[in-house]
Amino acid sequence: MPTNDPVNDSYNPGGNRDFDFETFKFSDLEENELFWLTNSSKESTPFRKVNLNEGLNIKTQQVQSFPANKTVYQRT
Repeated sequence: MPTNDPVNDSYNPGGNRDFDFETFKFSDLEENELFWLTNSSKESTPFRKVNLNEGLNIKTQQVQSFPANKTVYQRT
């Protein structure tokens, strides 16, 4: 029989500052779109796609190559 525990049974939604991420392949992105390498906004640096196989690190302004099938994330 289930027990009623009001302390641990509460609904705790994420805050309004939390972001949802969608998964994409690098080749599916349009040029100039922002993307992240992980789906955690606290641990990941944003990149901007500059051409078919390169992305620009927004913080360091360095261009990095990516394979077309690399899994990347975009905020929704």
